[in-house]
Amino acid sequence: MSKKVKEYTVCCDSADLYAWLIKDRPELPNGRDSSNYNRWVFCALEEGVVKINFVHKYSNREGYSELAGDLLKETAGTPDYILFDSLGAPLACIEDSKTAPVGNAVIQRMDKLFPLLANNKIKFPVVYIGPKSGKDESQNTERGWSQSWFYKCFAGQRKDMFKLLPPGESVCEKTFEYILEVIIGDLKGKPVTKKGLTKGELKTLHEGMEKNIRTYKSGVFSGKLFKPDGTDAHPVQSTLMIISDVRKSLGKNPVKIKTDDLTLKKLKKSKSKRVVRVMNRNPILELKQ
Repeated sequence: MSKKVKEYTVCCDSADLYAWLIKDRPELPNGRDSSNYNRWVFCALEEGVVKINFVHKYSNREGYSELAGDLLKETAGTPDYILFDSLGAPLACIEDSKTAPVGNAVIQRMDKLFPLLANNKIKFPVVYIGPKSGKDESQNTERGWSQSWFYKCFAGQRKDMFKLLPPGESVCEKTFEYILEVIIGDLKGKPVTKKGLTKGELKTLHEGMEKNIRTYKSGVFSGKLFKPDGTDAHPVQSTLMIISDVRKSLGKNPVKIKTDDLTLKKLKKSKSKRVVRVMNRNPILELKQ
């Protein structure tokens, strides 16, 4: 049987998927490699038997870095799942979420995906999987994607990238289904590929940002990039990074960052991947009056 088995590897920043497989798909043979803590499952598909290895970032740092390290240089965040073939070539990058798309919540996670989407040299698919709606605990109300400016300006036209689930559907189940879809495409010699970004999409997205992100107007960003204790405000930094990337893709001038003197000094010294990416775009730094 070993000759017929083709192996794939999923580099995981989250343990949710494997935990779900063990609980909800117990019929799939599974186990753990005691030498490196990698987990695995076997799946019998029409195209053949495959073994899917799960390399978790926190239990096998060396193995994770060896596979995913080069790809992660392209991003500022770490995607939940990156699928590789037996030769170590990336086949798909997936971010999933069980939370409602409240406010700017989705765009704040795009630091993990957008750089891969915008890079025309990258051909594999980049996908976000999450619920169509969910409860906004801060307002005790149901919120959905249709209310989101990001959906109206971008995600709604990118159903290839944004897999949105109705109430009750399992995010982990959909993520696993998508991984199998990509594997089947590879086995058939018909790889799933990424749909590239157009200037029109980028322009509409940027217009949505200027209209809906209250700290970004007329090319000027004024959000608080660090918390009161001086640590990185990752969601704010992610938002600025995406703004900076979109402006770069559109050929616009670098973003202007308007803030206080202490923050400007922190920006210049910061080692945050999000901030470093922004600073590499040569933003205009300006003190608030």
